[in-house]
Amino acid sequence: MNTNNTKYLSQGYGTKKCGQTVLAMITGLPVDAICSQIGKQETTSMLNDLKPFLQNHGFDTEFKRIRYFEEAPNNSIVLLSKQGFSTGHFVLKKKKKYLDPYEGVIHKYNEDINYALCFLKFKKRSTD
Repeated sequence: MNTNNTKYLSQGYGTKKCGQTVLAMITGLPVDAICSQIGKQETTSMLNDLKPFLQNHGFDTEFKRIRYFEEAPNNSIVLLSKQGFSTGHFVLKKKKKYLDPYEGVIHKYNEDINYALCFLKFKKRSTD
């Protein structure tokens, strides 16, 4: 998959499939196939689900905790926390924009109510 031409996908209203939807944007696989492969229909974990999935699909990954959105590099999955919500939310950072499977394409988050927690940088392994 050419990750330079990422197509935005919505996770659907009221679902908890942000992790699977971000993986679908990266790999081009259908969300239902990703749910089946990781064995989860909803809530996922960065380190237990997303990282191994990408590694098993030919990506090298790098995990890092952060405090601010600008610390997250392009081509990374960012875990954010929203004020008033009890669970985290995954978004994809590409070309200095955030492809948020719930809210759409975001150019800059309001850091008074959204907090960046960590990122998982990814790069497709070369097949040399």
